[in-house]
Amino acid sequence: MATVTLAELLAAPALRLRTAVAPRDSGPFAWVHSTDLIDPARFLPPATVVLTTGQQLADGSDAELVTRYVSELVRGGVSALGFGLGVVHERTPATLVRSCRDQQLPLFEVPFEVPFLAVATHVARASEAARAERVAWTQRAIAELTRSAHRRDGLDEVLGACARLLSGPVALVTARRVRSWAADGRRSEPSSAWAPVLAQARSLLAQGRAATAAVEGPQGAAHLYTVGALGAMSGVLACSPGPEPDAAHRAVMATAAGLASLAVSTADRVWVAMATARQAAFELALGGAIGAAEDVLSALDGEVGDERYLVVCIRGAAQPLPSVLPPGVTELRRTAADSLLVIEGAARAVDHVRAVMPPAARAGISGPHPLADLALAFREAAAAADSARAGAVAVFDDLADSPWSHLTVLGQHGAIAEGFLDRLGDRRDELLPALRAWLDNGTQWEPAARALGMHRHTLRNLVEEAGRALDRDLSSAVARAELTWALAVAGATGEASP
Repeated sequence: MATVTLAELLAAPALRLRTAVAPRDSGPFAWVHSTDLIDPARFLPPATVVLTTGQQLADGSDAELVTRYVSELVRGGVSALGFGLGVVHERTPATLVRSCRDQQLPLFEVPFEVPFLAVATHVARASEAARAERVAWTQRAIAELTRSAHRRDGLDEVLGACARLLSGPVALVTARRVRSWAADGRRSEPSSAWAPVLAQARSLLAQGRAATAAVEGPQGAAHLYTVGALGAMSGVLACSPGPEPDAAHRAVMATAAGLASLAVSTADRVWVAMATARQAAFELALGGAIGAAEDVLSALDGEVGDERYLVVCIRGAAQPLPSVLPPGVTELRRTAADSLLVIEGAARAVDHVRAVMPPAARAGISGPHPLADLALAFREAAAAADSARAGAVAVFDDLADSPWSHLTVLGQHGAIAEGFLDRLGDRRDELLPALRAWLDNGTQWEPAARALGMHRHTLRNLVEEAGRALDRDLSSAVARAELTWALAVAGATGEASP
């Protein structure tokens, strides 16, 4: 990797270089070389600064020759041209300045008192100093990764440090889950830009052998390293350090992959054990053993405190849930068609459920409750799941806000309501409007009869006839509630209109 920039070279006070055509950027270059060949680029590596006395340009008046000379330099990837004064030319030819400006090749003048060797020596010393600093940085980075591996959460610490050192995101893909860290070293959710990286990582993991790969990532190329023992790959480390990683970056990535190989198998076993313990704690809470459940969760996470939990009931799951669940989601139990989850914290609960539920399933989410009320949360989740349509998620708190609307749209209730109203027989079309008007007017005869344009005695006779047909005493609150419900359900399905 280039280690000296053109800006640093031009700013060196001892060299007293003067800019004739300013560079478009201050990017790095690889080396400096002096030559008076008319076409030197073919013999030089790209990103070289060329120094010349201009002898090959004669007096500099041949514009075509000068233009061709500059074109060949640009085509060969030369970074800049340094023109030595006082040997052949007392000043830089105007044709050269114009051609360099037209073709955007940086041009600077080297005073007669400054030999080309001084320029080359300055670049060599600056390059060596930059390389030495990079080696020292690499040593410090590897030492930081090694120290991180000895901390309590060694794997998280190593990969967080790796992300900070690379100034780019890092992800670890295992068979169970995906964990990612942002460029500042903090845990994060992988963005959509990670999709091709994660797909390639899972492909490498499925092959089960040590390998490396590169694929387009969140900020340029992402570098993938398999993690684990030969023949037993347990994960893939994906690093996105930016568009031009150097040897130091690659050393950091390789070290992190090696340390992750040592830690990931142990970490996965610990993760499985912790997930099992968490499931047991929630089962204890559902069974009423709150103290024991709090003891288990406190041992796993510290003080339980005011933590709130959501219970999710997924009905009709014809296919199993994914083996990798979002953070904070615990699968409590599973039957042939139902699954029960516990979510710690209410944020993004609906998104989490939609991400894991099979397409045709129905899901219900309880309100947030403390651990002591987990059994109540379970009942709320079951009620919400029963009210949900196929492929939808119902939230219990939404049902509680408008219970009547949800009570009257449950699919299986339409047939029940229709069966109840069918008892009106041939008189249904005449009796239903009378019953609706009577109930809508608070069972008051005068306003209901007025709304229908009939005498109140006529209305009373119709209501009493309906009561006999339905086998209900419509003077009781229970019978009126049944009738109100049946009319609402039938009206929602469009089957009660006369």
